[in-house]
Amino acid sequence: VRAADPPCSLLGLHNPPQLSKDGDVLIGGIFSFHVKWDQTKHVFTSGPWQPKCKSDKRKYPSFFRTVPSDYYQSRALAKLVKHFAWTWVGAICSDNDYGNNAINEFIIAAKEEGICVEYLKAFFRTDPREKILKLVEIIKASTSTVIVAFVAYSDIGVLLKEMALQNLTGFQ
Repeated sequence: VRAADPPCSLLGLHNPPQLSKDGDVLIGGIFSFHVKWDQTKHVFTSGPWQPKCKSDKRKYPSFFRTVPSDYYQSRALAKLVKHFAWTWVGAICSDNDYGNNAINEFIIAAKEEGICVEYLKAFFRTDPREKILKLVEIIKASTSTVIVAFVAYSDIGVLLKEMALQNLTGFQ
């Protein structure tokens, strides 16, 4: 055992423990394993601010973005949807700043690209099952077969599980 070994490897854990929640901003870790995380959390790329404002080097000269902002990701997704000629889509998002800001920017960009959005629904993994069931019913009753989603990994699992239970298939 070396002093530099991260606590997770000493405990035999392969993945770092979940010490933060969606919406938390991790400035710097207090444990050595924070430095070794391979993944970038979305909290570094989005938040309650205007999604593109942190890219202004005059206002934020020390902020360096290593991944594109959600503003550009949303606009690029609208162009991708247009590229595949999906002109009639549904839209869902996590009911938090990340999801709401990103999907709202997508809606604006989609309209500019001539894409129509049949429905827009926000949800969160801790919503009552009735709300998730209502969302599944909206998807089931829709005529669009493409669903654009700005949803946290932990939220989409709840929806996909319910869609599987309802035997809902045929969506992209």
